[in-house]
Amino acid sequence: MSELPRERKRSLPGVRVVAPCLLVALLAACGGGKDGEFVTRTGIVITGVVDDGTPSSPVAGGICRLADLSGAVLDSSPTDADGAYLLLLEPDRQAFVVCSGPGQSALALRTFVSTAGLPQGGELSGQDVLPATTMLARIVAAEVADDPTLDAGARLDALAAALVPFDSGELPADADLQLLADAATIAYDALRDAGEDVDFDALLTDLYDDGRLDFFADLAATPEIETAVGERVAAVGRSLADAVLATHPAFEFALLNVGGARSSLADVDRFATVLAAARLALEDRATLTLSAGDTLGAGLTLVAGLETQDPFFDAVAVDALAIDAFAIGAEDLEFGPQVYGVFLDRIEGAGRAVITDIDPNFEPNAFVPEALVATTPVLLLDRRARRIGIVSAAPENLQEITATRALRTFEGDARIERIQSGIDGVRSIGARLVVLLASERDLSAIGTLLGALREVDLVVSLPGVPAVDTAFPGEGPRPLTLEILEDGDGRRIPVIPAVGDYAGLVEVALRADPLGELDAAATVAQIRRVATADEDVPTAADADVREAVSAPLATAVEALRSAPAGQSDVVLDPRPATLFSEGSNWGALVADAALFTARSQSASFATRPPVAALVDAGAMDSAVELSAGLFTRGDLFDLVDDGQLLTVLERITPTDLKRMLEFAFAARGGELFTQLGGMSVEFAPEGTAQVLDADGSVLVAGERIVLVRIGDTLIVQDGAVVEGAPVLSLAVSERVRDAFPIGETTLTNIGATLDQALDAYVRNTLRGTIPGDLYPVGGGGRIEIAEGS
Repeated sequence: MSELPRERKRSLPGVRVVAPCLLVALLAACGGGKDGEFVTRTGIVITGVVDDGTPSSPVAGGICRLADLSGAVLDSSPTDADGAYLLLLEPDRQAFVVCSGPGQSALALRTFVSTAGLPQGGELSGQDVLPATTMLARIVAAEVADDPTLDAGARLDALAAALVPFDSGELPADADLQLLADAATIAYDALRDAGEDVDFDALLTDLYDDGRLDFFADLAATPEIETAVGERVAAVGRSLADAVLATHPAFEFALLNVGGARSSLADVDRFATVLAAARLALEDRATLTLSAGDTLGAGLTLVAGLETQDPFFDAVAVDALAIDAFAIGAEDLEFGPQVYGVFLDRIEGAGRAVITDIDPNFEPNAFVPEALVATTPVLLLDRRARRIGIVSAAPENLQEITATRALRTFEGDARIERIQSGIDGVRSIGARLVVLLASERDLSAIGTLLGALREVDLVVSLPGVPAVDTAFPGEGPRPLTLEILEDGDGRRIPVIPAVGDYAGLVEVALRADPLGELDAAATVAQIRRVATADEDVPTAADADVREAVSAPLATAVEALRSAPAGQSDVVLDPRPATLFSEGSNWGALVADAALFTARSQSASFATRPPVAALVDAGAMDSAVELSAGLFTRGDLFDLVDDGQLLTVLERITPTDLKRMLEFAFAARGGELFTQLGGMSVEFAPEGTAQVLDADGSVLVAGERIVLVRIGDTLIVQDGAVVEGAPVLSLAVSERVRDAFPIGETTLTNIGATLDQALDAYVRNTLRGTIPGDLYPVGGGGRIEIAEGS
């Protein structure tokens, strides 16, 4: 490969004429091996000079590293007084030579080298490293990544031949390349003289966009660089951005949204087959496999994973599917940060949880160092020699809808500032494209968020945001039209939705120009679905994923379902006819489980222990009575809705409680009628029912609640709040939390679900026996019709 034109060429004394054994000694060892064995290192010698691109400025006393395309260091060498280096690379390999001067390790220059076609023991000389080759290496690396058959050495030679020495006055063969090379030389020389130590490749990305250093504005050398580059641009009459577009290759890539699994792993082995088919169809196109979160979800699968922990099935699935990055969704935290921390701790692959607008540092017991290894505030992925930034956005009301415990979340301007800082951060380290993993639960919330942000290029959303039509037979693929939203600058941003539950895959092929601008006409989206076992042609299961995840999971779930939970001494009544209108011993049992669990979790979640519980009847109804006798854990989980998060409401005044109960008893006969724990109520069925407006405000207060008693304390008597009655703390189910007119309160979700609470209460607190004296038929007088009604 020829040297770049320079006004002064330096010889490399001794390199070309060194004796073979001495050359080997320079590289590693010559003779004197163990037990007299002769030790040598094979490979091809690569030599060159590191120079700042001006006539007399070698980079002496620095270090050069040989790095493969994934960034792994293969060899290293110091640079001598003339800036000369010597490295060793195996035949038929491609790599970067990355060189930096003393005290400026980030301010690295590079070139791209290839030993294709060279024999073992050969030599590749003249591989000079300059600001110009740093720019050329970006082009060649991208072109080689796009086309592995490209002769990288010849291509770099051809590009180098189009340049002339800096400030030589000669006419270059390619004015665009020359402009970019000159800008790189100006920038490097100024940074080197100023002693700045910054990522030179990222700085060039910033500079090439518009001739300004937006992310490096605070550097002392910035004004000098911008002025000198501006003069060069004016003289040429061509912008740096136009020069990049004319000389650098476009980027074709694909994004695969695996969706939120919600711990629904039954079909993950079939999903793995669909995912593999998508990747195969994309051939050599660069791919990113992402999820906006909700990887975990309350239910038997997650409980089984928690009780085994090794394997933790959800983590094994993430590894097996080679998911690059995922965000935190509300459902991930339903069992609390400590469970999500266990999941992260079990991640063994390269996948990372991107947590941009949540601060985990206040959860040291959950996000232990082993778990934090799998997290990052932002992520920079390298695909085909292009840098892609990943940031995330959790729901703004995360604390209200899931169990955040001591995780610090952000709202309003603070949240926007934190996410924008993440976007700017990945841009500042060279990301040309930025993907936002948005775990907001509706499209309008994503639209509001995007409208406050700049420089996002793509959004990956949760399942249902927006909904994806999978009502077609077979696997597909079927075409998909993407929703388009606008960011704060009015740019049109595609939203890539998901299917979820490992039931389907959304695949989008994209094309970006060299500056990272997406080509809307080249964006093609489609949906692939998993054909289930009951279809005519079901999707075949991936054998490896079945062995690693599905089979052991099925065994664990079946063992959990069939495990004895205990016995009941009394017939339990979960029928809607009872639960929706009056007291029930089954309703009392479930409400007591909610109350006991909330009390036991109060210290961990820093809440006041609740004194009573309200649970919506619709969360626990069943068609038939439960006979006295033995039952399994599966029986308990089947009888209660999964994912019903328990919440503690603090500072509930007696008036607040009466308003909530009036709502519940106005709903008598429906699913929002409540069963009670730690509390008894007398009501008048014919009394005036509470009425709410469309916004949930009370229009008619209601007059059905006659008496409320908690322990020995009267809260309501003769339909009126008792003077001096205490302020309360209540445990409530998720529907009560979301649907009831609660008023001003402190709301804390406690990292437990109703079905999990029932399972633990029966097995542990009641020691496997439901006594008839504690839970008699009719509920034991917790809900009674008032006298005279």
